[in-house]
Amino acid sequence: MGSRRGAGWRDQASGELLERVLAREEVKAPVLLVDHPPGVLPPGIAALEPVRWDRADTGDRPGSAWPPEGPYGAALLRLPRSREALEFALHAVVSVTEPDAPVYVFGAKDEGIGSTAPRLEGLLEGVSSLATGGRCRVLRGFRPEAPGELRSRLAQWREVVEVDLGGGPEPWVRYPGTFARSGVDPGTALLLRFLPPAPGRSRVLDFGAGTGLLAAGVRRRSPEAELVLVEPDAPARSAAQENVPAARFASGTEWPALGPFGAIVSNPPYHQGKAETLAVVRSLVNGARVALADGGELRLVIQRRHPVEEELRRAFRDVAGVADEGPYRVWAASGAEPRSKSSSTALNKPVIR
Repeated sequence: MGSRRGAGWRDQASGELLERVLAREEVKAPVLLVDHPPGVLPPGIAALEPVRWDRADTGDRPGSAWPPEGPYGAALLRLPRSREALEFALHAVVSVTEPDAPVYVFGAKDEGIGSTAPRLEGLLEGVSSLATGGRCRVLRGFRPEAPGELRSRLAQWREVVEVDLGGGPEPWVRYPGTFARSGVDPGTALLLRFLPPAPGRSRVLDFGAGTGLLAAGVRRRSPEAELVLVEPDAPARSAAQENVPAARFASGTEWPALGPFGAIVSNPPYHQGKAETLAVVRSLVNGARVALADGGELRLVIQRRHPVEEELRRAFRDVAGVADEGPYRVWAASGAEPRSKSSSTALNKPVIR
């Protein structure tokens, strides 16, 4: 049923349920609003003087790896996608809220909200389910007077793991909710073996860079390449700044103007919350069409079940699959087709949770 509702139904339904809950709660302003979808806030939430904390860029504001300094009278937390991202967000929220402040966590049942309450109990008191409806749930707990084992600074979440980019294990920095905790993911590993050449001082873009795995692979092959990374998630950017020193970072809207690029590489995200969408891939293809140098190449990896070939052939003359392994395929595209008048409008802004 969810697939027929459209990609944003979970955000809308859980937000509406939260607003109904807040209408009967006594909440002290200002409140910290965490990872709420972009757009007009419901009146009940807007009245609470919310201060936003989005860990990822939203299009109208850059993401931040840690919330703005409080204290806040309450926090409203949209359920993150992973358990470790939830733990990270909870510690961050508790570190900037007042003692006894309520913390509301809201999300859809197929996102795991039904099993989330026990994960809140280690840091919050009096955790309970306040409301269900529209396949969503709102949970509430209270910030203790003295939270135990609270990690209240971003630096306390820095983790160093080992990854192999093709030359043996090496240390790698990451933060919760980013890739590379258990090594290089299979799609990235495949593309690392089939990276395009980047001769001389060519400028190379890593789109959806995460913690910088592909960019580091490019640097290993082409030490003189100038690297530009696009990554909307702020904790991932913080890690990439350490993993790929001297790289330049660009937003999801400004990077096409930073070309020409001799190569663009990407393991693009295709999730927006729990829903799957190719909107980010389209943004990548449209940007690459205008940002690649003559003779430059876009090379991306994606699960073969996603129909990206048609998108690529609309934008480029030469399109080929250069590697297949498991569920993944590496695509290479070059020779940009002239942009039609209709396609010369502003590029889509990638919104990634």
